[in-house]
Amino acid sequence: MLTAPILYVGDDICHRVPVFERLGVRVRRIPCSERALCDVLDEDTRYSAVTFNEDLEPIPDELIAIISRYPAPIVLFENACIAYKPESFDLIIPALTPPGFWLQCIQATIDDSMRLRAESTALRIDAAAVRSDTREHRARMHRLIPTPIDLDEIWRIDWNTGRPASFPAGHDDLKKSS
Repeated sequence: MLTAPILYVGDDICHRVPVFERLGVRVRRIPCSERALCDVLDEDTRYSAVTFNEDLEPIPDELIAIISRYPAPIVLFENACIAYKPESFDLIIPALTPPGFWLQCIQATIDDSMRLRAESTALRIDAAAVRSDTREHRARMHRLIPTPIDLDEIWRIDWNTGRPASFPAGHDDLKKSS
């Protein structure tokens, strides 16, 4: 099931941590504070998911801003009486959801997150290759073109002769097109 531990932020009034632990999932519990969250994220431990419990009070926006930069999915165990921003979470588990179901949902969210991270890494590698090719093509183009064309010069008019300034006075191209 889950290979890395879960970070559980907040009080565990509904006793969800023992449900995780009975299944062999390691859970790191911390209080719902900015200081505790920053201290944990400064460590080298990777978490499969970060869960927030909203049983007593809303989650401070500062905590959401900090954890949103962390590469694990953010799960909310919601309390319907407390307002929150749904777009801040990858998974929202309503109150009274059976443990078997929310465990499956968390596992599916973790799997999706890992797949998306792998795809994102592949896209970054592909983009780096395209940028490298573009730089090579640009350098080759600059070597092959001896002098760049000044498009303004083509359309500049010599007001004394009425001819484009880039053509010499005896140039026949204008006579042929008339």
